[in-house]
Amino acid sequence: MFRASAPGKLVLLGEYSVLEGAPALAMAVDRRAVAELAPASSPQVSSVCAPDIWPDTECFTLGADGAPVWHNQNLRLADAMSLVSCVMRAFSVPHQTISASFDLKLFSAPFFSHSHRDGMRIKLGLGSSAAVTAAMASVLAARAGRLDMLKNRQDWLSNLLSVHRNFQHGRGSGIDIAAAVYGGVICYELRSSPYVRKFGWPSELFQLWVWSGQSASTSDFLAQLYTWKKERPAECSRHMSRLAKIAESGSQALIDGDADVLYWCIEEAALALQAFGDASKIPIFSPHHLKISALVKGAGGVYKPCGAGGGDLGLAVTQDATIAGRVRAALQLAGYAVLDLDMDRVGLTLEQVPEGV
Repeated sequence: MFRASAPGKLVLLGEYSVLEGAPALAMAVDRRAVAELAPASSPQVSSVCAPDIWPDTECFTLGADGAPVWHNQNLRLADAMSLVSCVMRAFSVPHQTISASFDLKLFSAPFFSHSHRDGMRIKLGLGSSAAVTAAMASVLAARAGRLDMLKNRQDWLSNLLSVHRNFQHGRGSGIDIAAAVYGGVICYELRSSPYVRKFGWPSELFQLWVWSGQSASTSDFLAQLYTWKKERPAECSRHMSRLAKIAESGSQALIDGDADVLYWCIEEAALALQAFGDASKIPIFSPHHLKISALVKGAGGVYKPCGAGGGDLGLAVTQDATIAGRVRAALQLAGYAVLDLDMDRVGLTLEQVPEGV
């Protein structure tokens, strides 16, 4: 049996401007997606068990294009399993057809929370689809006898980016895939081929990851961005340039180990994102983010939404442990959850394990 796992991510600086080729900073976090692939219990039929995507184990056979042909014709199943189909199509035919049937298990529960009001699952915005893509593609490539594809992280990242972009209909920067593959704090640039540098995090800066209380749809915000860029290209370019310069300064601060400059960059990025959202009509600073920001500032820290904003998680940073404790207390008193997230330094892993382990 092959088992792979990959971490989630949070964007620190450079959201939106990364789409224009500017550097962006992201941190891999210790919430992992796991994929396991083993020979099928039935010699003719394969199956997928993905309880965080679909409640039942579903059987399939591989079609001529490498995608699964589901025995259950429920249209909702095909929609829910669209990522699974996309990854399977990419890694079961172009490199080497997986002729033998197999059982695939996918787990991504750490990327979700539950509402205390109605028990519904809530997406936290940690990049679950990217982590699932990295883990699932790795076990499929291993099963197909293509372990050589995973030897070079840069080359494997390029493969994964192509697949994940197909799933996202060509949108997205791929920074979540890069964080899943490399781990740690990364500086990512979307060039002709992805460029990644890996860093640590300054011990002088204290992070708190704050759940806004609502999920956000990155795809909706990207659609709004493309509309704005088409209608008002000069205005969009000015705001993108401001965000890019801040991200470049933050990247250099990591290289120099300058915690003071990095702190300033996070503070400036919050202001730039708010102006960007006001101009584009993208609600990056939702009412919850605005309230959290006021609480964090009042306690002595700085705060910005992570990624596309509008909901999901935000980052509070302080330069003092006592202030960090004060920020945490203020947020919790107001009813906001501060998640216990640590940096994942390892990134994507793959191993072959005995059955039942």
